[in-house]
Amino acid sequence: MRPQGSGLRFQLFFIFGVLLLGAIALFILAHQAFAAGLVILVGVIVLGAALAVRQQSPTTIIAPPPVTTPPPQVLASPPVVAPPVIPPPEPAVVVSAPTPLFVPAPAPLFIGREQELEDLVAKLRRQHGAGAIAVIGPAGVGKTMLIAQAVERHIAEGTFKAGISWHRCADYHGEIGLRRLLLEVLDRFGGPLVAMTATLRLGEAAVADLIRGQRILFWLEDVPADFPLGRALTTLTARDERGVGPTFLIASRSDWAMPEVAEVLLDPPELDEAMDQFRGWMDLVGRSSDLADYDAIKAICVNLSSLPLALRLAAGYAGLNGVPLPRLAADLGTAVYPPGDLARTGQQVIEYVEQALFPQPRQIFATLGAFDVPLIDLDQAIAVGVAATGATTESVQGDLESLMYLGLVDADGDEAQPALRLHALVSTQAMRSFNELAPLQSARARAARASIVAARRAARETADALIQPA
Repeated sequence: MRPQGSGLRFQLFFIFGVLLLGAIALFILAHQAFAAGLVILVGVIVLGAALAVRQQSPTTIIAPPPVTTPPPQVLASPPVVAPPVIPPPEPAVVVSAPTPLFVPAPAPLFIGREQELEDLVAKLRRQHGAGAIAVIGPAGVGKTMLIAQAVERHIAEGTFKAGISWHRCADYHGEIGLRRLLLEVLDRFGGPLVAMTATLRLGEAAVADLIRGQRILFWLEDVPADFPLGRALTTLTARDERGVGPTFLIASRSDWAMPEVAEVLLDPPELDEAMDQFRGWMDLVGRSSDLADYDAIKAICVNLSSLPLALRLAAGYAGLNGVPLPRLAADLGTAVYPPGDLARTGQQVIEYVEQALFPQPRQIFATLGAFDVPLIDLDQAIAVGVAATGATTESVQGDLESLMYLGLVDADGDEAQPALRLHALVSTQAMRSFNELAPLQSARARAARASIVAARRAARETADALIQPA
């Protein structure tokens, strides 16, 4: 906006200019240029009026018409869409390595020994201390049967979460036997086998580090008297800082007299228990007994020195062959006894039962001695029997089943890999019988077994080659 003083001066000068121009226009009009002067006069007046109006009126700023923003259109609220529910991620399934279980199958019949069984089951529950237990008793008294029942209890309870490992130690003599045992432990529990290529002491340290503080049961069967039990005990019961570690269980005929080893002594069963066992085995093979057989069963149990293995074999023989029990009692009590013997041993009963077999089952029993081990793959046993005797597969399988009914052979393994298990005394008798086979039969049996072993080794090598990186 202009100041008021400057507008007043402008108006005075304007009026003065208009008067001067008007005078000039009148002078021209009075003289000769009347028309031209009139035009000039009219133009000056119009121009002056226009300028006057502009100077006197305030400057008007014409603003553009306001832009009217239409009211926002009212839209319907969009539907509320719930956010997708994302389920929480499922917990990762941890696939743990299966618990190593290397155990023989328990016997199908267990009678008596309840007190000894409960004692052994309680001892196996201990987590602290030396953790060594020995089941002591003569051959055929039922050590393996008792241990197998106790182990089955703890398998059901899940006591030994890190595994159970059974080892046949009848020929594990001295430090060589200890080395073989430790190699088996390393192989079964994923340890480095190279640890045993150095000194035995380094191998013992490697095994102790592998199993330290783990709940493992090591079951050693038929431990010989010259086995270094003290060193094995130190290695296989390695404890952690809490005092927790593996448990060491042995079955032996010898009393080791070691203070750190808790013993369970097995005596021959009482006569009533022995008679119950005999009747139970007869029931298993499909022959029942009655009161008329009481005296004969009692005589058999007395004559067999109440050894469970001998009772089992005699009962199986009676059930399978249908021999009258009084006659069997007479045979076991008089005719078969060497002069001066007062009681029959388990080994003598095995020989008696085997000699009473028909020729074909007896030959099949002898072929089992070609394996030199108490645990035999069923398919291998059938193949070796077929090769040695020339019989059919079905016939050999039937003969093996009859040996099971007799009690000479136990079923073991599982459906995927069935196996046979022989008691230590039965295995020894089978090897003796194998050596008495005709040379051609024994040669065929050895060749068949060697062929099976070679084929399985080649299959393992082929499988290993396929999984090796290129």
